[in-house]
Amino acid sequence: PNSETLQKIYAAGKISISVLAPNVKYKLDFPDYQLAGDKLSITLDMPKGLLLGLTINTYTDKPDEIVILNLTYSSLPDQTEYASETVLIANEKKVKIVIVNSGYKKTAG
Repeated sequence: PNSETLQKIYAAGKISISVLAPNVKYKLDFPDYQLAGDKLSITLDMPKGLLLGLTINTYTDKPDEIVILNLTYSSLPDQTEYASETVLIANEKKVKIVIVNSGYKKTAG
């Protein structure tokens, strides 16, 4: 996400915050992020300062050609964050792509 764009949406008073788990998990929604009618959502674990997810709801050529990009983040024992699952859905184009990123192991040495 572009920090300048996020700041503009925040300054315009358009951001909405949802409490998913009190004092722990929150979702920030940034409407009209790039296009009118689209939305960027960021899910955070506030006490740990971790990014849990990122969702982009947008469209291709027309607003009814919806495209959803959903990234789920996980963290390694040292708190390094990575996208553990990426899902792209474009129903009008008959496209669904799921990428799972896992199997990290500490190497000897």
